[in-house]
Amino acid sequence: MSTLIYVYDPMCSWCYGFRPTWKAILQGLPDGVTVQTRLGGLAPDSDSPMSDAMRDKLAATWHRIESMCQVNFDHGYWDQRPNPPRSTYIAGRAVRAAQSMGLPEWDMVEAIQNAYYQSRANVWDAKVLVEIAQNLGLEADAFATALETIWAQHEQEVRATAQMGVTGFPSLVWEHKGELGLLPIDYGQAQTTLAVIRQLST
Repeated sequence: MSTLIYVYDPMCSWCYGFRPTWKAILQGLPDGVTVQTRLGGLAPDSDSPMSDAMRDKLAATWHRIESMCQVNFDHGYWDQRPNPPRSTYIAGRAVRAAQSMGLPEWDMVEAIQNAYYQSRANVWDAKVLVEIAQNLGLEADAFATALETIWAQHEQEVRATAQMGVTGFPSLVWEHKGELGLLPIDYGQAQTTLAVIRQLST
């Protein structure tokens, strides 16, 4: 039995760009391959405004991703919030908190990504994440509590992901008989990854 492990951060712009490709990979997987996900840690909790250099780098990255992938960004985000904090861990906690309440993982992931990249939402703000969860049908107070109590679990997952040797997001890890290996990622071209998976699965 082989396992495909998708490692991501909900606020990673490349993960957002990879979303259509990931869906295509899932649809094309050969029989017998199981799928797991792991949260990585892109940027720890912080209230400090990001530097001008980081802002300019991310703004340029959004344009690059948009040219390569089938996704759109609201670039006006950087005019509205020129120096937001670079803090993504809370979005990961929000995904796992929503899951703990019965919401499918990708419902929350896509809601966070859409709010951030298409609607200029501060998804590093707990209040905004509570609103997103509520819009998805979760009870607000219960979600807010889950968001706080899931902290240690998330930290443990991030550490475990780092121990896998993953250094960037998104990453695709192939696990077979206890051995791990990174798979190629070709943004917008699912067949590149699927061809390797089919070869490894034979």
